[in-house]
Amino acid sequence: MTNAMSKVFDRRRAGVLLHPTSLPDSAHGALGQAARNFVDWLQVGGFTVWQFLPLGPVGEDRSPYFARSNHAGDPGLVDLVTLADEGLIDRDQLGALARADLLAEATRRLNQPGSRRDAYEKFRAEAAHWLPTFPEGHKCRHMHGHSFKVDVVVAGPLDPQKGYLVDYGDIKAATAPIEQRLDHQCLNEIPGLENPTSEMIAKWIWDRLKPALPMLSEVIVQETCTSRCAAGRASISRPGSFTRWRTPARSRCGCSASSARRARRPRPTTPTAPSPTKRASACSSAGRRR
Repeated sequence: MTNAMSKVFDRRRAGVLLHPTSLPDSAHGALGQAARNFVDWLQVGGFTVWQFLPLGPVGEDRSPYFARSNHAGDPGLVDLVTLADEGLIDRDQLGALARADLLAEATRRLNQPGSRRDAYEKFRAEAAHWLPTFPEGHKCRHMHGHSFKVDVVVAGPLDPQKGYLVDYGDIKAATAPIEQRLDHQCLNEIPGLENPTSEMIAKWIWDRLKPALPMLSEVIVQETCTSRCAAGRASISRPGSFTRWRTPARSRCGCSASSARRARRPRPTTPTAPSPTKRASACSSAGRRR
Protein backbone atom coordinates (compact mmCIF):
# COMPACT_ATOMS: atom_id res chain seq x y z
CA MET A 1 0.00 0.00 0.00
CA THR A 2 1.35 3.44 -0.91
CA ASN A 3 1.95 6.13 1.69
CA ALA A 4 -0.90 8.18 0.23
CA MET A 5 -3.33 5.28 0.55
CA SER A 6 -2.14 4.38 4.04
CA LYS A 7 -3.00 7.90 5.20
CA VAL A 8 -6.55 7.41 3.96
CA PHE A 9 -7.01 4.36 6.18
CA ASP A 10 -5.15 5.60 9.25
CA ARG A 11 -8.39 6.41 11.07
CA ARG A 12 -12.11 5.75 10.89
CA ARG A 13 -13.88 7.82 8.25
CA ALA A 14 -17.34 8.33 6.83
CA GLY A 15 -17.82 8.33 3.08
CA VAL A 16 -20.37 8.18 0.30
CA LEU A 17 -20.49 5.97 -2.79
CA LEU A 18 -21.87 7.92 -5.73
CA HIS A 19 -20.99 7.76 -9.41
CA PRO A 20 -20.72 11.21 -11.06
CA THR A 21 -23.35 10.20 -13.63
CA SER A 22 -25.89 10.33 -10.78
CA LEU A 23 -25.28 14.06 -10.28
CA PRO A 24 -28.04 16.40 -11.53
CA ASP A 25 -25.86 18.63 -13.76
CA SER A 26 -27.22 17.14 -16.98
CA ALA A 27 -28.94 14.07 -18.36
CA HIS A 28 -25.61 12.25 -18.22
CA GLY A 29 -24.09 13.84 -15.12
CA ALA A 30 -20.79 15.70 -15.24
CA LEU A 31 -17.90 16.92 -13.11
CA GLY A 32 -19.20 20.48 -13.02
CA GLN A 33 -20.95 22.75 -10.55
CA ALA A 34 -23.14 19.95 -9.22
CA ALA A 35 -20.01 17.94 -8.36
CA ARG A 36 -18.51 20.93 -6.56
CA ASN A 37 -21.76 21.44 -4.66
CA PHE A 38 -21.74 17.77 -3.71
CA VAL A 39 -18.19 18.05 -2.34
CA ASP A 40 -19.29 21.07 -0.29
CA TRP A 41 -22.20 19.04 1.07
CA LEU A 42 -19.83 16.20 1.99
CA GLN A 43 -17.59 18.61 3.88
CA VAL A 44 -20.51 20.14 5.80
CA GLY A 45 -21.77 16.66 6.68
CA GLY A 46 -18.39 15.56 8.02
CA PHE A 47 -17.67 13.08 5.21
CA THR A 48 -14.04 12.78 4.13
CA VAL A 49 -14.26 10.12 1.39
CA TRP A 50 -16.08 10.24 -1.94
CA GLN A 51 -15.91 6.86 -3.62
CA PHE A 52 -16.96 6.74 -7.25
CA LEU A 53 -17.04 3.70 -9.47
CA PRO A 54 -14.94 3.31 -12.66
CA LEU A 55 -14.95 6.45 -14.82
CA GLY A 56 -14.45 4.76 -18.19
CA PRO A 57 -16.76 5.34 -21.18
CA VAL A 58 -20.00 3.45 -20.63
CA GLY A 59 -22.05 1.47 -23.12
CA GLU A 60 -25.70 1.71 -24.00
CA ASP A 61 -26.71 0.33 -20.61
CA ARG A 62 -24.74 3.23 -18.99
CA SER A 63 -23.41 0.92 -16.31
CA PRO A 64 -20.00 1.99 -14.91
CA TYR A 65 -19.26 -1.68 -14.25
CA PHE A 66 -19.21 -2.38 -18.00
CA ALA A 67 -16.92 0.36 -19.24
CA ARG A 68 -15.66 -0.03 -22.78
CA SER A 69 -12.10 0.79 -21.74
CA ASN A 70 -9.97 0.28 -18.66
CA HIS A 71 -7.81 3.32 -19.46
CA ALA A 72 -9.92 5.93 -21.25
CA GLY A 73 -12.08 8.42 -19.39
CA ASP A 74 -15.74 9.06 -20.12
CA PRO A 75 -16.02 12.24 -22.23
CA GLY A 76 -19.57 12.59 -21.00
CA LEU A 77 -18.20 13.63 -17.60
CA VAL A 78 -16.59 16.77 -19.07
CA ASP A 79 -18.73 19.75 -18.04
CA LEU A 80 -19.48 21.94 -21.06
CA VAL A 81 -20.49 24.94 -18.95
CA THR A 82 -17.07 24.90 -17.28
CA LEU A 83 -15.42 24.82 -20.71
CA ALA A 84 -17.45 27.89 -21.67
CA ASP A 85 -16.45 29.63 -18.44
CA GLU A 86 -12.80 28.95 -19.31
CA GLY A 87 -13.23 30.35 -22.82
CA LEU A 88 -12.51 27.02 -24.50
CA ILE A 89 -15.88 27.05 -26.29
CA ASP A 90 -18.35 29.82 -27.04
CA ARG A 91 -21.41 30.01 -24.84
CA ASP A 92 -23.74 30.40 -27.79
CA GLN A 93 -22.47 27.04 -29.08
CA LEU A 94 -24.03 25.22 -26.13
CA GLY A 95 -27.05 23.35 -27.40
CA ALA A 96 -26.26 24.30 -31.00
CA LEU A 97 -23.45 21.80 -31.57
CA ALA A 98 -23.06 18.16 -30.66
CA ARG A 99 -21.03 17.32 -27.56
CA ALA A 100 -18.30 15.65 -29.65
CA ASP A 101 -17.93 18.81 -31.76
CA LEU A 102 -17.74 20.99 -28.65
CA LEU A 103 -15.06 18.79 -27.09
CA ALA A 104 -13.09 18.85 -30.34
CA GLU A 105 -13.26 22.66 -30.40
CA ALA A 106 -12.14 22.88 -26.77
CA THR A 107 -9.23 20.55 -27.51
CA ARG A 108 -8.23 22.64 -30.52
CA ARG A 109 -8.23 25.88 -28.52
CA LEU A 110 -6.39 24.31 -25.63
CA ASN A 111 -3.59 22.98 -27.81
CA GLN A 112 -3.17 25.90 -30.18
CA PRO A 113 -0.18 28.25 -29.78
CA GLY A 114 -1.03 31.11 -27.47
CA SER A 115 -3.70 29.14 -25.62
CA ARG A 116 -5.09 30.27 -22.30
CA ARG A 117 -2.61 30.60 -19.43
CA ASP A 118 -2.78 31.81 -15.84
CA ALA A 119 -0.50 34.19 -13.95
CA TYR A 120 -0.63 34.82 -10.20
CA GLU A 121 0.33 37.66 -7.89
CA LYS A 122 -0.06 37.64 -4.11
CA PHE A 123 -0.28 40.30 -1.45
CA ARG A 124 -1.00 40.35 2.25
CA ALA A 125 -2.93 42.72 4.51
CA GLU A 126 -3.09 42.77 8.29
CA ALA A 127 -6.55 44.09 9.12
CA ALA A 128 -9.35 44.01 11.69
CA HIS A 129 -13.06 43.57 11.12
CA TRP A 130 -16.31 42.44 12.65
CA LEU A 131 -19.31 40.92 10.87
CA PRO A 132 -22.56 42.74 11.72
CA THR A 133 -24.83 40.20 10.00
CA PHE A 134 -23.76 37.34 12.28
CA PRO A 135 -26.01 36.59 15.28
CA GLU A 136 -25.40 38.13 18.67
CA GLY A 137 -22.86 36.15 20.68
CA HIS A 138 -21.10 34.76 17.61
CA LYS A 139 -17.35 35.16 17.82
CA CYS A 140 -17.22 36.90 14.43
CA ARG A 141 -19.63 39.54 15.71
CA HIS A 142 -16.80 40.89 17.87
CA MET A 143 -13.86 42.88 16.57
CA HIS A 144 -10.99 40.58 15.56
CA GLY A 145 -8.12 40.53 13.11
CA HIS A 146 -6.67 38.39 10.34
CA SER A 147 -3.56 38.21 8.22
CA PHE A 148 -5.50 38.28 4.96
CA LYS A 149 -3.69 36.67 2.03
CA VAL A 150 -4.98 37.60 -1.41
CA ASP A 151 -4.23 35.78 -4.68
CA VAL A 152 -4.87 37.74 -7.85
CA VAL A 153 -5.16 35.54 -10.96
CA VAL A 154 -5.16 36.78 -14.54
CA ALA A 155 -5.85 34.45 -17.46
CA GLY A 156 -5.90 34.76 -21.21
CA PRO A 157 -4.11 33.89 -24.45
CA LEU A 158 -0.34 33.76 -24.37
CA ASP A 159 1.31 36.36 -26.56
CA PRO A 160 3.55 34.29 -28.90
CA GLN A 161 5.81 37.29 -29.56
CA LYS A 162 6.38 38.28 -25.94
CA GLY A 163 6.29 34.75 -24.59
CA TYR A 164 4.39 35.73 -21.45
CA LEU A 165 0.80 36.47 -20.45
CA VAL A 166 1.22 39.76 -18.58
CA ASP A 167 4.01 41.64 -16.88
CA TYR A 168 4.01 40.79 -13.17
CA GLY A 169 4.96 44.42 -12.57
CA ASP A 170 1.62 45.50 -14.08
CA ILE A 171 -0.25 43.23 -11.67
CA LYS A 172 1.81 44.53 -8.76
CA ALA A 173 1.15 48.14 -9.77
CA ALA A 174 -2.60 47.45 -9.86
CA THR A 175 -2.69 45.66 -6.50
CA ALA A 176 -0.38 48.04 -4.59
CA PRO A 177 -3.04 50.76 -3.92
CA ILE A 178 -5.52 48.13 -2.76
CA GLU A 179 -2.97 46.53 -0.44
CA GLN A 180 -2.17 49.95 1.02
CA ARG A 181 -5.88 50.75 1.47
CA LEU A 182 -6.59 47.51 3.36
CA ASP A 183 -3.43 47.01 5.39
CA HIS A 184 -3.64 47.87 9.12
CA GLN A 185 -7.19 49.17 8.80
CA CYS A 186 -10.57 48.41 10.31
CA LEU A 187 -12.29 47.09 7.20
CA ASN A 188 -15.77 48.09 8.40
CA GLU A 189 -14.74 51.75 8.10
CA ILE A 190 -13.87 51.43 4.39
CA PRO A 191 -16.72 52.44 2.04
CA GLY A 192 -18.17 49.33 0.45
CA LEU A 193 -16.87 47.05 3.21
CA GLU A 194 -19.35 47.81 5.96
CA ASN A 195 -20.04 44.07 6.07
CA PRO A 196 -16.52 42.72 5.35
CA THR A 197 -17.11 39.01 4.88
CA SER A 198 -14.63 37.11 2.73
CA GLU A 199 -17.06 37.26 -0.19
CA MET A 200 -17.53 41.02 0.11
CA ILE A 201 -13.77 41.59 0.39
CA ALA A 202 -13.16 39.48 -2.73
CA LYS A 203 -15.86 41.36 -4.64
CA TRP A 204 -14.53 44.73 -3.43
CA ILE A 205 -11.05 43.86 -4.70
CA TRP A 206 -12.44 42.44 -7.96
CA ASP A 207 -14.42 45.61 -8.73
CA ARG A 208 -11.32 47.77 -8.27
CA LEU A 209 -8.88 45.55 -10.12
CA LYS A 210 -10.95 44.61 -13.17
CA PRO A 211 -10.66 48.03 -14.91
CA ALA A 212 -6.86 47.95 -14.54
CA LEU A 213 -6.51 44.21 -15.30
CA PRO A 214 -8.93 43.28 -18.11
CA MET A 215 -7.70 39.67 -18.01
CA LEU A 216 -8.48 39.35 -14.29
CA SER A 217 -9.83 35.85 -13.77
CA GLU A 218 -10.06 35.24 -10.03
CA VAL A 219 -9.53 36.87 -6.64
CA ILE A 220 -8.95 34.50 -3.72
CA VAL A 221 -9.13 35.86 -0.16
CA GLN A 222 -7.69 33.64 2.57
CA GLU A 223 -8.65 34.60 6.13
CA THR A 224 -6.85 31.79 7.93
CA CYS A 225 -4.76 28.78 6.97
CA THR A 226 -7.98 26.75 6.60
CA SER A 227 -10.63 29.18 5.29
CA ARG A 228 -10.77 31.04 2.01
CA CYS A 229 -13.15 32.41 -0.59
CA ALA A 230 -12.85 32.98 -4.34
CA ALA A 231 -14.60 35.43 -6.66
CA GLY A 232 -14.21 35.22 -10.40
CA ARG A 233 -14.12 32.43 -12.98
CA ALA A 234 -17.69 31.20 -12.31
CA SER A 235 -18.95 34.74 -11.56
CA ILE A 236 -17.77 35.91 -14.98
CA SER A 237 -20.71 34.07 -16.50
CA ARG A 238 -22.82 33.86 -13.34
CA PRO A 239 -22.56 37.28 -11.60
CA GLY A 240 -22.66 37.17 -7.84
CA SER A 241 -21.25 33.63 -7.71
CA PHE A 242 -18.60 32.82 -5.13
CA THR A 243 -16.73 29.75 -3.94
CA ARG A 244 -15.97 29.26 -0.25
CA TRP A 245 -14.07 26.32 1.17
CA ARG A 246 -12.39 25.15 4.33
CA THR A 247 -9.35 22.88 4.46
CA PRO A 248 -9.71 19.75 6.67
CA ALA A 249 -7.88 19.91 9.98
CA ARG A 250 -5.25 17.35 8.93
CA SER A 251 -4.19 19.56 6.01
CA ARG A 252 -3.75 22.74 8.00
CA CYS A 253 -0.50 24.61 8.13
CA GLY A 254 1.91 24.62 11.05
CA CYS A 255 -0.13 27.05 13.12
CA SER A 256 -3.00 24.58 13.50
CA ALA A 257 -4.09 21.90 15.92
CA SER A 258 -0.77 20.10 16.40
CA SER A 259 1.04 23.37 17.12
CA ALA A 260 -1.73 24.43 19.45
CA ARG A 261 -1.47 21.17 21.35
CA ARG A 262 2.28 21.65 21.67
CA ALA A 263 1.72 25.18 22.89
CA ARG A 264 -0.65 23.94 25.59
CA ARG A 265 1.82 21.45 27.03
CA PRO A 266 2.93 22.48 30.52
CA ARG A 267 6.45 23.76 30.76
CA PRO A 268 8.59 23.83 33.92
CA THR A 269 8.57 27.22 35.58
CA THR A 270 12.08 26.83 37.06
CA PRO A 271 15.16 25.28 35.46
CA THR A 272 16.03 21.80 36.59
CA ALA A 273 19.46 21.55 38.26
CA PRO A 274 21.83 19.04 36.63
CA SER A 275 22.62 15.89 38.55
CA PRO A 276 25.98 15.74 40.46
CA THR A 277 27.30 13.18 37.97
CA LYS A 278 26.49 15.37 34.97
CA ARG A 279 27.88 18.45 36.74
CA ALA A 280 31.15 16.65 37.52
CA SER A 281 31.42 15.39 33.96
CA ALA A 282 30.88 18.88 32.63
CA CYS A 283 33.55 20.33 34.94
CA SER A 284 36.05 17.60 33.94
CA SER A 285 35.41 18.24 30.26
CA ALA A 286 35.88 21.96 30.75
CA GLY A 287 39.15 21.33 32.61
CA ARG A 288 40.48 19.14 29.80
CA ARG A 289 39.61 21.81 27.21
CA ARG A 290 41.56 24.39 29.22
